[in-house]
Amino acid sequence: MRKIMDMDRRYLARFDTRSLGHLYTDCLIVGAGVAGLRAAISASQAGQVLVLVKAHGSDSNTYHAQGGIAAAFDPGDSVAAHVADTLKTGCGLCDREVVELVIGDSANQIRQLQQWSMPFDTRDGKIDAGREGGHSYSRVYHALGDATGKAVFLTLLEQVKKNRNIKIFENCFVVDLLTEGKTCLGVVCFHPKYGWQCIWARKTILASGGAGQLYRET
Repeated sequence: MRKIMDMDRRYLARFDTRSLGHLYTDCLIVGAGVAGLRAAISASQAGQVLVLVKAHGSDSNTYHAQGGIAAAFDPGDSVAAHVADTLKTGCGLCDREVVELVIGDSANQIRQLQQWSMPFDTRDGKIDAGREGGHSYSRVYHALGDATGKAVFLTLLEQVKKNRNIKIFENCFVVDLLTEGKTCLGVVCFHPKYGWQCIWARKTILASGGAGQLYRET
């Protein structure tokens, strides 16, 4: 085990890897919102996955998100029209490649959520779509009224709980990434019960949301 100390590197907290507990996994995911849980489900097909949550999953922005999910799901709609609406509303700030990638797969993601029994709002036996600002077509899908985020979270969490390759560690606060050069090797984190720990991973996925507070530690 290599010795890593803050006096030798750029770490935020002082620690010595020789005195800490160590865990190992194939894929480590930081964050258990929609991005983290969905990534865990996909990554579990290739190995063991560990998801770290700084508090509880229901504390995530995903859980509290309202609004709906926009997707070119209806046969009368099109990916091209959805992309055009998004680029127009973005006023030059959008990355076209990302927009096309996300929107191009949106209908498939709606179908996947349906297969996982997400309780989309329906009308006359069909998934209901609303037309909202910036859209030229009714393509915004809701669940549980204005609690779409909660519905997505619970749907994904149910799939995660069924998956023997995925574990979730709650109350585990990631302080820094363990790196060597430009390669991420895992994280150093703190748990109120187990203290400081190093978690080493073949792959690390950051799904902890945006840099909202913009402080160094976030």
